[in-house]
Amino acid sequence: MVALVAWMLVVLAANGWSVRAALRAEKGMSEAEIWGADANGYYGTETLKDSDIGLVPISLNPTGQGSVWEIKVGLCILDQELRNKDPSGVPMFRFLVQKSGCNGNAKPGTIGYSKTVRLGELRAYLERTELDWARRFGNADTKSAVWRPAGFVFHEARVGSTLVSNMLQSLPNSTSYSESSPPMDFISRGLNLPREDRIQAFRVVVRAMGRVPYLNYLFFKFQSGAVAHMDFVVDSFPDTPWVFLKREPVEVMASLLGTFSNAVRTGAEVGKTTQGAGTPCTRTIRAPPEDMAAALGASSQDELRNGGTEAFCAAHLGYLEYRATESLKAAAKRAMAGKGAGVGAAVDYKELPSAVPRIIREMFRVPVDKAAEATMMEVATVYSKGTNKRAKKTSAHEDGTFKSDSEAKVRTAPPQLAEAAEKYILPRRKALEQFTVDAAINLVKTAAGSAALPAVPTVEELQAAKESGDEKHLELSKSGNGPESATDSSEKGFSLVSKGLNDGKEAIELVPPQANTADAGLSEYPKLFSLPEMLDAWSVDEPRVPSDYGKYASLRVFDFTSSEEVELAKSYREAEVPFVARGVPNLLRANREWTDEYLERNLPGARPTEISPTNHFMFYHKGGSRQSGATAQYPIQTHSARKTFREWLDHARQIDEEVLSGKATNRETEHWYFRASSRHASPTKGIRGENSFITKSLTIYDRSKPDNGDEEDVAKSDFFILDAAAQRGIHCRFGQAGIVAESHYDGGRNFISMVRGRKRYILSPPSECPNYNLLFTGASARHSKTDWGDPSDYKQTLASAKALEVIIEPGDSLYVPSLWFHLPISLDTNIQCNTRSGSPPEGSKDIADCGFGVRVTETDKQTSTPKTMAPPPGAPTPAPKPAVS
Repeated sequence: MVALVAWMLVVLAANGWSVRAALRAEKGMSEAEIWGADANGYYGTETLKDSDIGLVPISLNPTGQGSVWEIKVGLCILDQELRNKDPSGVPMFRFLVQKSGCNGNAKPGTIGYSKTVRLGELRAYLERTELDWARRFGNADTKSAVWRPAGFVFHEARVGSTLVSNMLQSLPNSTSYSESSPPMDFISRGLNLPREDRIQAFRVVVRAMGRVPYLNYLFFKFQSGAVAHMDFVVDSFPDTPWVFLKREPVEVMASLLGTFSNAVRTGAEVGKTTQGAGTPCTRTIRAPPEDMAAALGASSQDELRNGGTEAFCAAHLGYLEYRATESLKAAAKRAMAGKGAGVGAAVDYKELPSAVPRIIREMFRVPVDKAAEATMMEVATVYSKGTNKRAKKTSAHEDGTFKSDSEAKVRTAPPQLAEAAEKYILPRRKALEQFTVDAAINLVKTAAGSAALPAVPTVEELQAAKESGDEKHLELSKSGNGPESATDSSEKGFSLVSKGLNDGKEAIELVPPQANTADAGLSEYPKLFSLPEMLDAWSVDEPRVPSDYGKYASLRVFDFTSSEEVELAKSYREAEVPFVARGVPNLLRANREWTDEYLERNLPGARPTEISPTNHFMFYHKGGSRQSGATAQYPIQTHSARKTFREWLDHARQIDEEVLSGKATNRETEHWYFRASSRHASPTKGIRGENSFITKSLTIYDRSKPDNGDEEDVAKSDFFILDAAAQRGIHCRFGQAGIVAESHYDGGRNFISMVRGRKRYILSPPSECPNYNLLFTGASARHSKTDWGDPSDYKQTLASAKALEVIIEPGDSLYVPSLWFHLPISLDTNIQCNTRSGSPPEGSKDIADCGFGVRVTETDKQTSTPKTMAPPPGAPTPAPKPAVS
């Protein structure tokens, strides 16, 4: 026992507990007195014995506290099996407590057995029994006790949070506490404690709630009010990933305020509605948070208080989304700085329930096999709060799939809800919607210092620590992530845009210092770099973004929501130079709309899919001949097949798991490139329409614009479609992590837009044609025959080539001028759509001088006549029709 106490003292000192060490040394205080015990060493009305198994906190009583460790904690053995068997029947923590009979009458060791102890006693008990607990009940895989929560769920109310919690609960050996009161006491109520004390106490309570026998994974779904204090939770557990659930504002307000009832539908006026006055979105109407007005751009707090129920409900939701966005930014910065792997993601109600398994696998890093996923999806079809007489109510269509209630809420909502949302919520939604699940997953996998979560101590490590005083043993009041994680996210020179994430206006304005395009002028734009050096720094076969990305990124990024920036972008487009339009609302809306279910419904049956035994895809024109000799055709490894969207998606997830986790390399993994294109119907020509949902969704590519290509200056035409007559449909490519489409050029202005996921593009102007080791004839003409992933090849054949690189993400549209070389690389599972409209003359002379025939469809700016550039005499025959990128 003496050795154990000595070991604990060493650990305490090693982890920064110098204040208590000073108390012990200077005032002669015992360890028990320091942690809040009385003179007899008792921490409360009762003590905890080592044999007390399965007691978890169910309530806190801070009455009369002198320090954080004197808070009284009510403990009880809960009937966890009740919630395991029927998550929707016991959807909330309070129901679990009630049904477990935690009234003090149960015998020790049985369901309902209760005790009340002081927090200091609970903390000492947890540390004292850590080794024994890990041996007896630890994770079968890691041989350790639950050391940190596996995931947190935040939400803004009525957004499917209980559904998500129930799905988490259905996982084997997992517990998801839904709106439990003990953590919330520290999160939002504070108990008049200093923040650091609250953090330490919060960690102890959370860890204690994970002391359930044979529990492998612990989740928490907090009350909606926790969002306003999200930074406290994230600072307490910086390595725990989390999601913030949101929904279309009118749907949330309609649900919270009861405005889909007949009474409100027949004549409620803004500010007059009395229904919903006690709902979560109006509880603070008399005393709004101090920073709410400033966060929402309101003139004063009085504006919020006196605007009426509907307006304040919208303001409340807007404030929660503001706080969530700030926490998402901070978590991303911290992860990129290697100070915590607990990144977050904003998840829309429309993405439920299909997004949940992927979030669990790839964000929360919890294994989910097919059986577990099937169980989760079955749980999702049962009404999430199906207690008592509502228990038999379902949330399923006739075919058994999840049924949303969004349409009913929107259909019956009064117009003032939309007006309030437009004022307080929608102006700031764009910043929130940047933080998608795709972005979070890639950030977890690629962030510096966050390739893997810090290891939890195993039984062997705990034993060694106990015997030697090794500092690896971590106190339970610490975060469980090794040395205390710093919370400062203001890293000098940090750029989210350079990591593929958009941080709102801040990121839009950031341009890598190596290419200050704002000052250089278009004559020197964009800056080009040595292609071999770029490939050395980041191999095309590596989808994970390196921590120093940005050295070779020189494109200008324009904020598409700013009219001034759009006008400036038009000047770049007129000059026929590449750039990125970021935050395109139509693309962000498509990102929300194009869920897995939506795509599976709109892409029925098998579709054309290219399959390659590796990650490299060389385009080949099926009618092109294979040549021999100096113009030999690049060996074709790909073949065409037909796959359903679901088949492609399942395979993409397998690729993500194998390649991004490092289990396999891209070169040894079969990849699939799924595609779908829109086609307008033309009954007079006998042409049937195809995939009309693409055209309806991507309105930026609306070809009904007038043909201004030869009648009006292109800069004054539509931003994305400059010559509607020359447009040939919208082409969407569904990529898998690591796919490389070999470098090539195409004729025609090309706007490449990201709907889901991310891609890296390597670009070069037409003047680089002689340096690209191109195939001049055959099925793959216009493509580089160099293996860009093989240093021994590209250092020799591309030695003089220059290029730049850029990452584009959901909401981005990359302008690739006609005849520019581009090599796209999929960084994850992604959907990219592009269209072309018109072929200007810029670059055609370079391509013709290189040995290719070029046809332009627009007037030459100097001669005002259509122009066709012929290759020099003796050059190979013209290339086949352009490929679709």
